[in-house]
Amino acid sequence: MPIDAAMRRWGRRGLLLYALCTLTAGLHLLWVFSRSEEAIAGWAAEGPFSKWWVTSIALSLVWLLAGSFLVLLERGWVRGKWLLTILLFYAVALLYVAMLRERIEYGDAWDYVKAAFNIYHGQPLFERYVYPPFWATFLRLFAALGPKGVVGVCVVMSLLSLLGFYWLLAALLRRYGFSHNLAAVVVAGALLVNVAVQRTLFYAQVNLLVMDLVLILMLALRRWPVIGGGALALAVHIKMSPAVFVLPLLLGRQIKCLVACVVAGLAVVGLTMLAGAGWDYHLNALHNIRNIHTCLPPNEFYRNVSIDNLFLTGAGLGGMDAKLALRLALAVKLAALAGLLMLTVRVVRRRPFLDQAGGEALLFNMTPPLLLIMVIASPYFWDHHPVFLLPAFLPLLPHLRGGRDIFWFAVAWFLLFLLPIFDVYPLAHVRLAALGILATLLAQARGDRAERALSALNPWADRLTAISLPETG
Repeated sequence: MPIDAAMRRWGRRGLLLYALCTLTAGLHLLWVFSRSEEAIAGWAAEGPFSKWWVTSIALSLVWLLAGSFLVLLERGWVRGKWLLTILLFYAVALLYVAMLRERIEYGDAWDYVKAAFNIYHGQPLFERYVYPPFWATFLRLFAALGPKGVVGVCVVMSLLSLLGFYWLLAALLRRYGFSHNLAAVVVAGALLVNVAVQRTLFYAQVNLLVMDLVLILMLALRRWPVIGGGALALAVHIKMSPAVFVLPLLLGRQIKCLVACVVAGLAVVGLTMLAGAGWDYHLNALHNIRNIHTCLPPNEFYRNVSIDNLFLTGAGLGGMDAKLALRLALAVKLAALAGLLMLTVRVVRRRPFLDQAGGEALLFNMTPPLLLIMVIASPYFWDHHPVFLLPAFLPLLPHLRGGRDIFWFAVAWFLLFLLPIFDVYPLAHVRLAALGILATLLAQARGDRAERALSALNPWADRLTAISLPETG
């Protein structure tokens, strides 16, 4: 029997066993948790440093992942060019679900929960909520689950965003010329050991969801511009910084996408207001954003390694006037942004990432420097924010010219994605140096060099699954 047919047969058998186990476990859990608290205690325990709701989420997701793999196996999809992509996806997914099983507190998620219950109770948004009210309003819909239930929603959304991010980032790299296998290896390698991704999940942050929406914009622009515009509108209503992607759409005259973005944005505002967050909450969010430097407790200053905070914290330690420090920070930031705009113009002219004409190529070439602008322009640069830069880093790999470029790429990667979080001023701000390295490497990127590198790397990666399996009886 051919190996493909054997795999499908065992996939069907696995699904039957999976269904039987699911039914048996479901009936047992229903019986256990329908009893009194004293009786439940005899059958189930929370365990040290564990929470039932965290364990339930992790167990449910692992079980669903197992079922989905059996479905793919039965359908005959775990083969060929998708084999390595699928296997590495499950490696990434199972690793992070297992890690989150050991996490019992989710820092930033409680900020989202607090804002959601502010809206639920008709109270102003508390001062730390510096985003548009859409995400808090969405979470308000789950207020009946209680605070822990809403945190659970944040955790699930964060995990699902990671799973989507894997597929979308791999698809993006394929558009940049990576083969299926090479894209899978690069994305899995980037995600498996990554402090920024870990922190994003451990805080149930929305960064991966925002990046999913940005990647949907990029991948959908050519064939489904309306979907791309809607994705950008949602991203901007969750975090305002993706608004920078309006620039390549304007320059590329992507009218359908822009109109869809405006219409979807207005629809989101309308739905947010219908769900209980009127204009006063939008004004409240703007007020919080204007006062963004006053809402952080002192023990969180050092972890925010933005340009603003580099000067603001230094002013506090040195007795300098805070307003003067912010003016100096603004001057440095404007100079950095001016340099990045010049870099963007250079990249657009050279077209190193997608050597084509048209609006889609413009977006693909402008994205890496725009992501840098997104991060540097923000008054916050937290330890989880480097996930925004993954679509800028990974396409650079075939553009590296040799030992020197590889060394500096590795230094920047280490500083942003591998260095453990520590709160020592000004040493923690060494991450800003990585942004300068990334900008320098982007300025040197050339399309012809990438073509030569990919012509060697793609066949190597494709050989990873070029195996000959014996037929089975």
